[in-house]
Amino acid sequence: MEFSGGIGDLQRRLAEGPAGLARRSAAKITLCPRPGGHYLDVGCGGGHLLRDLATEMQNRGSVVGIDISDQQLEAARQHCAAFPIVAARRGDVTDLDMADASLDGLACIQVLEYVEDLDRAFAEIARVVKPGGRIGLVSVLWDAFLFTGPEADLNAQMNLVWRAHCPHQMLPAQKPKRLSEVGFEEVVQSPISHFETAYEQDCAGYSVAKVMAAFAAAQGVADDVIQQWLDQLAAAYEEGRYGFLSSPVLTEAVRRT
Repeated sequence: MEFSGGIGDLQRRLAEGPAGLARRSAAKITLCPRPGGHYLDVGCGGGHLLRDLATEMQNRGSVVGIDISDQQLEAARQHCAAFPIVAARRGDVTDLDMADASLDGLACIQVLEYVEDLDRAFAEIARVVKPGGRIGLVSVLWDAFLFTGPEADLNAQMNLVWRAHCPHQMLPAQKPKRLSEVGFEEVVQSPISHFETAYEQDCAGYSVAKVMAAFAAAQGVADDVIQQWLDQLAAAYEEGRYGFLSSPVLTEAVRRT
């Protein structure tokens, strides 16, 4: 799924809201960034975590963000223009352009579930993190991701189509074993669930619904079906029976010494 154009704008709006802030804060706390350290944000999007890390590091050390979207990278550069220690560049988690054991910490928020070659991705993460270095990986439990309010069959249809947007629906369940196999220990997992009952432009669910609608259209779902679903979400909110639940999980671990 491409996070560019209008979808990129919606992704950055999500990052700026409470749900995005909670994930970002959890990852930052996990990394324990220190002045003079070296950190990587895989899938940096609009650069919000890059700026948070650089601030915590008192602008000393290095913070690199990688993304596959030029639009997101340009937004990240603008967002972090006041921080010379920040660099944002094109990159792929399956082929990191970094030296072995060069990082004190690595964050990856809602990226790995979209990566086909997970074996290569986890191997690369292990390669670039120093012994004793920390990682904070956030992925969503997509089977526990849902809207309530629309008619049940229509809602189920939209959710079924949405499942195709990423290849790894329940990745948090795999992470402890995968991380242990590539040399990480002290693996701890914590839910960062987000629930809301408002359906307005500044809400996560509102933006997510627009992303789902765009994806459904690209998958060939009829425009009238998509619009009916969106209308039912809005109606459910007006009638006081709307809900949106997202269930991300933070996985933290330490590179084995």
